[in-house]
Amino acid sequence: GYKSSTANDKAHVYKLSTDADGHKDAEKYWTFQDTLPSYDIRVHNEKLYVAFGRDTSGGYIKIFDADSITDKPPIKFDQGTITNVKVKGFDIQGDRLYTINPGTNSSSDNAAYLSIVNLTTNKVVAAGGEYSPTTGGISGYPDHVWVFDSVAVVCHDGGFSFFNVSRDSVNYISNSLFTRSISGAAMHSFKRGKILYAAIQSKGFAVFDMSDPMKPVTLHEKDYGLSGDYPYSIFADDKHVYLSDYNESVVYIHKNGSDYALVGTTPTGAKGARVITHGSTLYIGNGMVYDITDPTTPVVDSNADGINIGSSNGEFRIFDSYALVSSNGYKSSTANDKAHVYKLSTDADGHKDAEKVLSLQDILPSYDIRIHNEKLYVAFGRDTSGGYIKIFDANQLDKANTAPASFDWISSASDTINISKTNIQSSYTLQWSASNDPDGDLVNYLIYVKIGAYPKEEIYDTTVTTLSIPYQEFLDYAFEGIVGPAVTVRFSAASSDGRDKVDIAGADRVIYINRYDFLSTEEINGPTDFALHDNFPNPFNPSTQIRFDMPITGDVRFTIYNMLGQKVREYQMNGLSAGYHTLTWNATNHLGDAVSAGIYFYQIQTKEFTKTKRMVLLK
Repeated sequence: GYKSSTANDKAHVYKLSTDADGHKDAEKYWTFQDTLPSYDIRVHNEKLYVAFGRDTSGGYIKIFDADSITDKPPIKFDQGTITNVKVKGFDIQGDRLYTINPGTNSSSDNAAYLSIVNLTTNKVVAAGGEYSPTTGGISGYPDHVWVFDSVAVVCHDGGFSFFNVSRDSVNYISNSLFTRSISGAAMHSFKRGKILYAAIQSKGFAVFDMSDPMKPVTLHEKDYGLSGDYPYSIFADDKHVYLSDYNESVVYIHKNGSDYALVGTTPTGAKGARVITHGSTLYIGNGMVYDITDPTTPVVDSNADGINIGSSNGEFRIFDSYALVSSNGYKSSTANDKAHVYKLSTDADGHKDAEKVLSLQDILPSYDIRIHNEKLYVAFGRDTSGGYIKIFDANQLDKANTAPASFDWISSASDTINISKTNIQSSYTLQWSASNDPDGDLVNYLIYVKIGAYPKEEIYDTTVTTLSIPYQEFLDYAFEGIVGPAVTVRFSAASSDGRDKVDIAGADRVIYINRYDFLSTEEINGPTDFALHDNFPNPFNPSTQIRFDMPITGDVRFTIYNMLGQKVREYQMNGLSAGYHTLTWNATNHLGDAVSAGIYFYQIQTKEFTKTKRMVLLK
């Protein structure tokens, strides 16, 4: 990266070869990632040396077994690539693949393309829109396309558009084949057999029977009638329909059929943009997992691995026992560029495993993913620059993998930290031994923390074996919602090669943190008045902390506005305990998208207290 703090932190190994057709392949076999930029790389005496460092902070050289590069070939692009196709989402029917792409970042540009691909040749055979069968133009910003016989339904921010796609042509039919009583954007959609399910913005959802696609039947429409309602994702299995409401932070569970009655709702906190089910387990794209054996009362499944899809606009799909994830980016030039495949299973102890068996990376964001006829299709693209679809042999997903080696703690089993105003600049060091991977895969260490009675959560994903935690960080996060001067923090860890995960051999490291000497007498006893403090830092980039005091337990609404008075982000905290609290804002809106630089206002509202302050975001 040459002196840059944002330098690329990866090194790669490519296998060069020439195939039977004379094509010279440069196949990426390995990717090495680190917290520092990669500066040099060499193979010598059957060892691979990779240097990571930065001009001002030194670095290190990691050594790998070079023989493993040829012993373990990667999953190959042996099924080809569909190029010159504009794609954000796609559907497959028979030997034809249908794609939709916005064309630009604005629905008013009418630039979206609907394309048809012949999967026998992997060539685009038609592309068009509402105004021409050969050029782009759809009056809406499309989310997805679904094909029923010879009719393609494009779901977009204006609702729905219908096209006749028979005989490899694109011919616009109408935008009003559906009989609808509730209007709004089709935020997300899902196809199951001949049924189309759609999440309707600010309203609820709709279900359509597409058995006769030229005469679709509206089976059900649901308007929740809630202020601030934001249905964002929909999924259906044999028995139920699942609607994820992003603002309400819940998933509504309805009967799938008949009156589509509401049968259950997840507890508040299920703020995930996408949902799927596997058996009696509900997976939410924010990593939450619920046991829905009794769908009337979903409960958090603490005996299951969660899956975080990484974006509010990613795709989350299920195929047999595989969960498919495209991370997506929604108009962002810095969108996540990975797609993943997880194998879902239950081990002998009843633990529900979500094992990552494949990660796919590209220079463009991943937008959609599907398995069809033993092939894995992954769409990479960007609104303004088109993209391509890479095709893999799905049978390779079950190939053998060797888990990382066992590892253990180096840090002592327990420790006490007394934080005072004089040692606030100090740090605590958490350290563990290396977990080497027999296959030569890059090993990531996942560090978890459990604070007091709160559930365990992942806080770090790193490739190094030492973690330095500033005392200030303990003060900011470990005492959230805790009035007293002391708290017990437990650390656990696991190593992962991207497919298998190995828990650390030793017991949790237990840290007793005492802040008595740091607090004043008044602070130990808790606040006596409501207060909203200045954010720090201010100005800030990329995040800032906002402190507020609660003398009594109560409900708190925390809202962030832009200069126009438009709501950017809202946090609803019900039953918040009395004490000193800190909220961190990472300069994103309710969709998770980064906001622009400028002046913002943050406001706290309780039954007894309202206060507003100003902050400045720099870019």
